[in-house]
Amino acid sequence: MPARRKNRKSEKKNPSGRRAIRLFAVFFFFLAFLGYFILSRGEWDGKNKLAVVVNGDDEVSVIVFDPKLEEISKISIPGNTQVILSRQFGFWMAGSIWRLGINEGLDGKLLSESVSRYFRFPVFLWADKQALSFYKGNVFDLTKAVFSPYKNNLYLKDRLKLALFSIKVRDRKKTDINLSDTSYLKKTTFMDGREGFEKTSFMPQNIALIFSEPVIAEKNLKMAIHNSTGNMRLAEEVGSFLEILGIKVVSVTKQENENIDCEISGSSKEDIYRISKFLSCDIVKDFSEGNFDIELRLGEKFAKRY
Repeated sequence: MPARRKNRKSEKKNPSGRRAIRLFAVFFFFLAFLGYFILSRGEWDGKNKLAVVVNGDDEVSVIVFDPKLEEISKISIPGNTQVILSRQFGFWMAGSIWRLGINEGLDGKLLSESVSRYFRFPVFLWADKQALSFYKGNVFDLTKAVFSPYKNNLYLKDRLKLALFSIKVRDRKKTDINLSDTSYLKKTTFMDGREGFEKTSFMPQNIALIFSEPVIAEKNLKMAIHNSTGNMRLAEEVGSFLEILGIKVVSVTKQENENIDCEISGSSKEDIYRISKFLSCDIVKDFSEGNFDIELRLGEKFAKRY
């Protein structure tokens, strides 16, 4: 009898023990995930704007997340828009750039570089169509956008933060702009007889404001560009691009050609890091040649890939 009673007691205790082990495992997993989330690398600080260029079925979208105004803007570029690509690939239609990038082993980098250069939209993050859910998706689609496998260069931490931000932003503060409805694109007929769009010279003010960075502009940062590319127009183009962010380019100097890519230095580590991402520059020690907050040196290698 005592032995049987002991066995019954053990049987009663075991389920509780197993539950405790399961609860501990869940709690441990939660702590591990929380620690990973806090300590893992990410690009978004939650204070500055973040832009992601997204491949779509028949268009390219640039989604801009603005934490200060708690807004999300999606700018849609029609697939039949002619774009001059970076890396000397010439003219291509916007809807074909993603596939070209895949074929060339560049994935979405070619798309982000080309959109950034041609339209002057400051963006270095890219993703396939699943990321469209970060603009306007339900919880199920957002979960897929965070955890499902697809081509992108977003860190998991960033995908989680974008999903949470998207849930928080109300629909009335989510804006969808078709670039063909603005003065930045005009209809045209190409040499092969097809109709499409091409970019005009001036970016509309309402588009520029979407990408402008008040946090940067308030610092009144002064930049010097040292041009060693042999192409003065290229340095001016880069300067115009950076001014969209709110940086003041106060000096562009022509120097002897150098077989270098792009180098940046300055006193504000946070700002030079962000600019280095937009232009794929190396951050170097100060090579100051004047009283500037940021200095940028462009060389011949940069001219070949920009």
